[in-house]
Amino acid sequence: MTPPSDDPDTLRREIDEIDDRLHRTLIERAELMQRIVAASQNYAANDDGNAVFMRPGREAQMLRRRLAEHDGSMPAAVVARVWRELIGAAGQQQEPLRVLVHAPSKSVGYWDLARNHFGSVARMSMHTSAQRVLTDVAEGDGAVGMLTLPEENEPNPWWPHIMGGDEARLQVIARLPFFASATGRFEDLAALVVAPFAPEESGDDISLIAIQASDLSRARVGDLLAGAGFDGRIISSFDPGHGADRLHLVEIPGYVSKTDPRIEALAQASEKEIQRVVALGAYALPLGQLD
Repeated sequence: MTPPSDDPDTLRREIDEIDDRLHRTLIERAELMQRIVAASQNYAANDDGNAVFMRPGREAQMLRRRLAEHDGSMPAAVVARVWRELIGAAGQQQEPLRVLVHAPSKSVGYWDLARNHFGSVARMSMHTSAQRVLTDVAEGDGAVGMLTLPEENEPNPWWPHIMGGDEARLQVIARLPFFASATGRFEDLAALVVAPFAPEESGDDISLIAIQASDLSRARVGDLLAGAGFDGRIISSFDPGHGADRLHLVEIPGYVSKTDPRIEALAQASEKEIQRVVALGAYALPLGQLD
């Protein structure tokens, strides 16, 4: 058996051969995506009857699987970046996707955050108004919105808008960044992605529900959540004023759909302390920082 050659020219030729195989494989992958589109007659519809042009749960599963199987000297962050580009390009083959980026400040960081996730071919636009993003996405036309991560005591949060009205059809489907590298931290920013269709269960998820309630303490809200079977915590609260009930945004481990029986149990067990409970969506638990 001839030992492997360490001749640089020979090694470069081997790299060229690998590159050729990689390119042919990418072409085959793209052709398969086209066949999937044709076979599904221009996309299946989800339970809400909206065209599904993203599969956030499947995307998360795919990336987790690739990283679990990864070995060798190539950084895991590079592997994740390559697959996000492939996923983004495949999505554009199915339905030209528009990404509306809400960036009231630190616009470069939010822009990079969106580009890192949706890929170099995604059509993106930036907006300082969260309401503009929500309105445009709710109208359909192949758009998703990336909005700033809710914080405590915000003067005018965006998430109450998707509890009702025209924006009620919107759901949270992802949290960004899904992964980060040691060399790119996006100014420590984070965001949620909303879309006019329900999220997918990925197997390791976080759900968001909104509670409209009378003047309840956080401890009382926690007790009611636990009584309904939710291990949740309030991450943001908002007082609309003018005598309106206070709103609480609750984060819950696991996947909670709009029809989850625990939502009805929470409303019924509260003895009219809670006026409304709304499932706002879910997202795959992010991978965190990759080496």
